[in-house]
Amino acid sequence: MSKFADIVGQEQIKEHLENAINMNKVSHAYIINGERNAGKEFIAKTFAMALQCENRQEYEPCQECHSCSQAKSGNHPDIIFITHEKPGTIGVDDIRSQINNDVVIKPYSAPKKIYIRKDDSAGAECPAKNTGRTPGICSYINSYHKYGNTSANYFKQMCGS
Repeated sequence: MSKFADIVGQEQIKEHLENAINMNKVSHAYIINGERNAGKEFIAKTFAMALQCENRQEYEPCQECHSCSQAKSGNHPDIIFITHEKPGTIGVDDIRSQINNDVVIKPYSAPKKIYIRKDDSAGAECPAKNTGRTPGICSYINSYHKYGNTSANYFKQMCGS
């Protein structure tokens, strides 16, 4: 069960994401920064589930609709995790092929597609370059434990932050 109420110690990002949902002003890209095991992936999954929820109560996902059930089980077709078979070896070409082959297809069952990319693997420019090509139907969530790294800075620059 992932709810914003379960997020502890990350009040600033939690409040920002809750407000984005409440005001219906969800950005095309987010960078979640923090130490290892600080809950970045949990925050990303909670935000993604809330965005895709069919019966959302303000900003909290209902946890009961078909979309929430799919998100909890990790089988939501419109919440896509950018991964590689061998952790730590994902490269630009891997990310590019995953995103470019999928981004042109409209969301299957939800209002938008959400791409979640974890940590400091290479290739941050791939989702950043696609953000302008898919207005309104995609959001990218990137989580980093070293915010000053090259990938994070490049993604921030490409997104105009």
